[in-house]
Amino acid sequence: MEQGTYDGHEARSVDIVGEGLTARAIVDEHGTVTGWSEGAERLLGYAAADVLGRPAASLLARTPTTEGLLPLSELPRWNGTLALRHRDGRSLQVRALAHHRTPERGGASWFLVSPLAGSQVRPADEPMVAWSFTQSPDRALALYDTRLRLRLANEDMERYVALSESDMRGLRVNEIVDDDAGDRAEQAMLRVLETGKQHIETGLPGRPASTPGRSSCRRYGTGKAVSKGCVAPRTT
Repeated sequence: MEQGTYDGHEARSVDIVGEGLTARAIVDEHGTVTGWSEGAERLLGYAAADVLGRPAASLLARTPTTEGLLPLSELPRWNGTLALRHRDGRSLQVRALAHHRTPERGGASWFLVSPLAGSQVRPADEPMVAWSFTQSPDRALALYDTRLRLRLANEDMERYVALSESDMRGLRVNEIVDDDAGDRAEQAMLRVLETGKQHIETGLPGRPASTPGRSSCRRYGTGKAVSKGCVAPRTT
């Protein structure tokens, strides 16, 4: 799923973000595993050859409750905790975010992601909080580390994407928002790292291209970048 050859910009992005820091899997509409990343292997111990073509349900230690939910076929997205079975037999409680993809976005399937690192608040985040709220206007705000993985998000950003900060922490923007704008936002943040430019305009992740507004990226600190901010206009 995540394997292949990369060139130029893609290769630099793969190197910076650390593909193995997120467990990523794709499950088709029939419940069959069709994609499996290095991070998924780190999480559950199964190589891609062990799981591709198998029912995803075989990886569950316990069937998740769907009480009060619409049928999965009607949900655009799901997030919560899954009880998964490691290859060695252990049961793991795994926080997961699942995007329901349409045929236009890679075929009718579910794209599942779970961060393997950076999911806890760090003491080093505190200076970034002070910086972000003095340097940024009153808008939805998220800060990403030098791996382009979310560290902090304010309440406006939580409302904007309808996810809590803890749901997003440790994930890349294009794992939080599974659309082309999410990909563009990550590429903009990558350019901030590479060029040192403090401000880059992008589209609005998670919104149609015609939606008014903009988002921007800024580098925190001088010299070696230690974080980025990605902000979007307040929505009402």
